[in-house]
Amino acid sequence: MDNNQSAMLLPINHLHMHDPQAKQVTLSLKVPKGFKPLQSMSQPSTLLEFIPKDEDPFKWSQILTVSPYMGQQIQAANYVSLLSQRLCLKAGASVIQKLSTHKYDLYDIAEAALTYTSDGRKEVIYLRVYAGPIDSVALQYTVVVKEQESAQTALKRAQTQLGAISSLINAKMVNGEWVSNQ
Repeated sequence: MDNNQSAMLLPINHLHMHDPQAKQVTLSLKVPKGFKPLQSMSQPSTLLEFIPKDEDPFKWSQILTVSPYMGQQIQAANYVSLLSQRLCLKAGASVIQKLSTHKYDLYDIAEAALTYTSDGRKEVIYLRVYAGPIDSVALQYTVVVKEQESAQTALKRAQTQLGAISSLINAKMVNGEWVSNQ
């Protein structure tokens, strides 16, 4: 994955996967240039993490976490709420952006942000979950808060980065190939 930017297409609204007339929504995610995976990319996984290629897996400055949930009917708001509660309990996190949800057609998006301290450094995690009737994808972009930086400024960095690498597209898989919806 060196300096090339890898892309993933992840299903969000694939309710009628085999119907050529079905409108499907897909999440296009480009792994940031210069990032490396922490897990093997050769096997399907429910958790993929990426950090800057020259950083230690235990002492990164930023990390992208992708959790695809195919066929599990997970609601976006429930996932974000549950993860936020766990972070608050286990890591002493505090909310800096409350849970918000947006409904579009047959899918919804939920997001929130929290800050916490881990190994003596302050981190901000920005959560965004896309969920359709069957499939969903959870994205987390976490950054270490720099010296003299506020949690809100760090959050803006995380949101900007996630916004730059992810987008919803109108595409579906037909006979093993991704095609644009008409």
